Amino acid sequence: MLLNIIIGFIIPWIIATPLFLKFKKNVLLIAPFAAMISLLFNVIGIQLGWWLIQPFKYEVIATIPIDLGLYPVMAIYLTVLFEKIKGRYLLLVLLFTLLTTFLEFIAVIFDYVLYSNGWNIGYTFISYLIPYFLVYLYYIKYVKKLSFTYNEL
Repeated sequence: MLLNIIIGFIIPWIIATPLFLKFKKNVLLIAPFAAMISLLFNVIGIQLGWWLIQPFKYEVIATIPIDLGLYPVMAIYLTVLFEKIKGRYLLLVLLFTLLTTFLEFIAVIFDYVLYSNGWNIGYTFISYLIPYFLVYLYYIKYVKKLSFTYNEL
């Protein structure tokens, strides 16, 4: 569980620290949304017996550091790139989906994540594509349109 906390929560937020200074709006609005989606997907996946994450005895609790760390930080970086690379939103969604799927594939190879009940890496790709697409929709519909001054945050 300590590994989940360090790799899944502490390291991603250390990497994201500079974003809080420059892209505060993205951090404050995207992180909770992405964390909620991640928690939802992991609860459903674990309860349906599709996957487990080490330490397996903790089931859903083992995913919480990742749900509150890695996935929100990835979503924040995705939206920051939306702002930097205009008009390539869906390509970025696809690239982030591939990157996250690849990271999970490595975790599967090292038996850190176990698949069962017919789950496979293809389904994993889809299970990342949907949340990243939801982040894209949320960003386009709400976040992009909001403007804050530095003092308001």
